[in-house]
Amino acid sequence: MNALKRAYDYVELPTKLASVLPFFTAIAYCFFLLSGTGYALHVSSTLLFFAAMLLFDMTTTMINNYIDRRQSGKQGYFSRPVMLAMIFCALLPAAAIGVYLAWHYGIVFLLAGIFCFFIGITYTFGPMPISRSSYGELFSGLTLGLVLPFLVVTINTPALVQLTLTGWTASLTLDFLGLIKLVLVCAPLVLCISNIMLANNICDYEADKATRYTLPRHIGIENGIRLFTALYVFCYLAIVAAVAAGAIPWLSLFVLLTALPVSRNVRRFNEKQVKSQTFALSVKNFLTIITPYAISIFAGTIL
Repeated sequence: MNALKRAYDYVELPTKLASVLPFFTAIAYCFFLLSGTGYALHVSSTLLFFAAMLLFDMTTTMINNYIDRRQSGKQGYFSRPVMLAMIFCALLPAAAIGVYLAWHYGIVFLLAGIFCFFIGITYTFGPMPISRSSYGELFSGLTLGLVLPFLVVTINTPALVQLTLTGWTASLTLDFLGLIKLVLVCAPLVLCISNIMLANNICDYEADKATRYTLPRHIGIENGIRLFTALYVFCYLAIVAAVAAGAIPWLSLFVLLTALPVSRNVRRFNEKQVKSQTFALSVKNFLTIITPYAISIFAGTIL
């Protein structure tokens, strides 16, 4: 049982909500797109993608924890060989599934998947990890909030982006309207996930000043707090815009009711930025907004 607890802590299982909720939001959006068309979800491929997504999410978390333990000199969750073995036991199957799906869904899927793998690995590993730069919020939000749903949509609906190679000639076809709608649908995901990273960096501002060049260090704590608040405003505006564009059902407007508890959490965070006390408010806001958001898209498709 002790080993299971250490493994649980090593992969930080609760943090996987940051990828699971965008996945289910993307599935809900696919249902909405396919409604009335006579087409259905590609269940087997979608389940394979879900497995690869979770495995790779665990991989990036384990890499982060492995590096942190080594650099801090703290005792590892397991011995070094076991910790490395766990990383590769998650990474290799995730990569294999990704290659298999890319074989079926084309070069655009492959390139988007490579982008996710590259960001995931370099987020905490390498000479200049993204998490230690001012781009952590941007890349975490875009990767989990937009590229991940794009991959799910690519599996289950007509391709929004097609790249055809004929000899030395490449032909690119874009469904601009479909891409714009996808961006609007994913905007709340991108903004909420980015705010989790931003809240983390704001809370760690003093501890990070000597070694990390995060966004709050560049723009300052006060501007960081203003940005934290503004991103939630843009999140709700994006939901209204997505409904107005017909990208999601009108039922999703009920998500605007979550603005009351979210605003309370924002005020609490603005008053005090302490990791152990208020960082979790950004995660609560993510759950408060995105859970009913995904449910509303499902429900609106059925009604």
